[in-house]
Amino acid sequence: MKKAVVVIIIMLGAFLLLDNMGFFVPFIRHIVISWQALLIGIGVVLLFGNKSNIKSTGIILTIIGVLFLLPKIFSVSVSGFVFPLILIIVAIIIYKGWGKDIIAKKKEKETIPNICPHCKNPNTKKLQECEWCGNRIY
Repeated sequence: MKKAVVVIIIMLGAFLLLDNMGFFVPFIRHIVISWQALLIGIGVVLLFGNKSNIKSTGIILTIIGVLFLLPKIFSVSVSGFVFPLILIIVAIIIYKGWGKDIIAKKKEKETIPNICPHCKNPNTKKLQECEWCGNRIY
């Protein structure tokens, strides 16, 4: 992820340098220096993350940035595409089961420990109250 940030900063610096030297028309500057391009850049950086939920956020940010950048480049109306694409993306997320690992981690945290934290005796019956000292096990 660190490398992706460095590459994007170098590319932005090179673009600004070439723009100041007069190599780009204002139309290109208007596209590259915009909030849509910022969303795309953040999305690309998040795509290089290690966690699956960060990668899915990167995909979503990149898609949103591209959708809103399209009218600046082409004469395309985004309003007819946004809602159907959101439905398709939600269906893919449901089908692929992204987020199951997050639910599984929450369930792991909710399990009752094997040892009472107060008296250090075993919790053999998996109770929420210690059978030895009577304290709540959480």
